[in-house]
Amino acid sequence: MENGRGAERDRSGPQQDPITPTVTRPRGSAAARRPRLTDRIPRQPDTHSAWRTFEAALAEVLPLLEEDEYLTIGSKRRQYYVQFAGQGHHGMRVEAVSNAFIDEPVDRLSDVQHEHIAALGWDGPEETAPQPGAPAGAFVQGNFYLDMAAPVPAARVAELACATLRHVYGVPHPGCLEYRAFHRRGAEIRFPTLRLARVQRPEEVE
Repeated sequence: MENGRGAERDRSGPQQDPITPTVTRPRGSAAARRPRLTDRIPRQPDTHSAWRTFEAALAEVLPLLEEDEYLTIGSKRRQYYVQFAGQGHHGMRVEAVSNAFIDEPVDRLSDVQHEHIAALGWDGPEETAPQPGAPAGAFVQGNFYLDMAAPVPAARVAELACATLRHVYGVPHPGCLEYRAFHRRGAEIRFPTLRLARVQRPEEVE
């Protein structure tokens, strides 16, 4: 009986050690170790890193706003924006758009979005006097806002603005934003370090 079992083992072929697996080297493995052409092409940063970079750039720009200078940063395709008004030694006013200035029904803020914006700590929106000819009881709302005393904490304000754009208004990436900066008297201001598309006045486009 032992010989019979031994013969069966012999016919089954050589036995492999179960602890030592057989390694089969795939074809082209030598080529895989060589640098690829795409290794030399820089990749864009991930979305989180892109927002962090933009937030830092915005924090550097905000202290440059002087009295009566304005900066608006908004979505290229939606009616969402935040804006900053320099007030010199008095500080700065920053606003986030409310439904009062959103015409497109698809862009109007939901109850959940209102909860998010309230959780971030925005004030308002304000209620102002109704326009002439408005029906009885009508009122006009302003934007959400913060009136900050000097010195303005630029890093905190930039963080608030980015959180609002990204998490309340749903802007997926800073590349989906554009900006306009100008003086109250009309002169345009450029902030190339924001690395955003700049909204041009009609006379500039012509």
